[in-house]
Parts: sequence; structure tokens; C-alpha cells
Amino acid sequence: MILLVFGKSLLGFATENEKTYFPPFLLDYLVDERYKLFRTDAIKALIYVAIAAVALFLSLKKNSTRILLW
Repeated sequence: MILLVFGKSLLGFATENEKTYFPPFLLDYLVDERYKLFRTDAIKALIYVAIAAVALFLSLKKNSTRILLW
């Protein structure tokens, strides 16, 4: 979650060679596209983790009520 907020400033999306050889407009475009890919992948990962957590919680809740009733 922290990387989603501060990802662009914390992570380097351009290498030193790219900074040296690419013109600024192309480098800005590449960094923006890489950040978009990173952001969408991070959001997908958070959604998958949330789905797994809910499934695990519901499974444990179902099993715990069954144990309590016996």
C-alpha cells in the first residue's frame, strides 16, 4: 500500500543509461508507462490477497461454528 502511494518517488523506473541516452520526453513517457504497469499490478495483487483473506476467514468461521455445535 505504501508503494502505491510513494512508488514513483521511491522506486527508480529509469536506469542511468536510459537517463543518459533517451531524450526527456521519451524518458518521461517510459517512466509513466512503467509506473502505470506497476500500479495496476499492485492493485491486482491487493485484490487477490483480499479475496484469499475473505475466503480463509469464511472457511475458518464455518469450521469454528461446526466445532462449537458438536
